[in-house]
Amino acid sequence: MKRFPSRRRKVDLSAKLPQTLTPPRRGVAALIALVCLSLATIVGTLLLQAALGEQAYVKRLELAAQGEWLVEAGFSRAAAQLAKSNRYSGETWTIPGATLGRAQNAQVRITVAANASSANNRHVEVAASFAGINEPAITASRDLSTR
Repeated sequence: MKRFPSRRRKVDLSAKLPQTLTPPRRGVAALIALVCLSLATIVGTLLLQAALGEQAYVKRLELAAQGEWLVEAGFSRAAAQLAKSNRYSGETWTIPGATLGRAQNAQVRITVAANASSANNRHVEVAASFAGINEPAITASRDLSTR
């Protein structure tokens, strides 16, 4: 048997494939980078908001602690003044903000009234407030006895 030469032609398959089957790769890296930057921006913003919230919380705690100390100082002052004289009716002091390490001044108001139940007891009310802050004043009252 005689063999005939094969008539196979080399066919270029890439010429026959339509262009739509090859995926466009241009811009994929830029899109991935844009998504990553967007996620990083969102995470950074959330962390910044959390930090600012914590800072405001710590400031409120500091303000409350200073107010409680000022109220205690007011009661000590009232007890000392009542020990000197039964006619003490109270006073108001202003504490400069620089003394407390802040810009706002603090004000302590002491009010002394006679107690109806006993002639030797006085009702003392002390309120501490910070000027320029929209927070309620820290108020406390006690009955103190005089001798």
